[in-house]
Amino acid sequence: MADMNIVQFAEIVGISVERLQEQLKNAGIKKKADDGIITDEEKNTLLKFLRSAHDKDNDRGLKKVILKRKQISVLEISEGVTNMRRKVKSKTVNVEFSKKRTYVKRTDLIAEKKAQEVLQREEERAL
Repeated sequence: MADMNIVQFAEIVGISVERLQEQLKNAGIKKKADDGIITDEEKNTLLKFLRSAHDKDNDRGLKKVILKRKQISVLEISEGVTNMRRKVKSKTVNVEFSKKRTYVKRTDLIAEKKAQEVLQREEERAL
């Protein structure tokens, strides 16, 4: 990649110039003007910062698994009373059951509850 200015880099990445400026600032790169040149080294620094920031967010979130299951069955509905000599009209209806189960790691729930309790205690002490 060749060195380019910040406006061109923002267009290539697909974000606004202001947002790119903010991300560069958070990554520890000195603030530059919009027409300032951004080097490959600064791009790599920004990339490493963004990757580490997203990894931290994933670690803080609860580890959970969501299972979705659909079950389709056919239900026959007959119209009228059955008679030995006549054929009875019947309808078939497809019935779909959807189940969604969410499983959360128990250790994460316990840690979250403890953190909430600590916050409540601190608030009570402050009052």
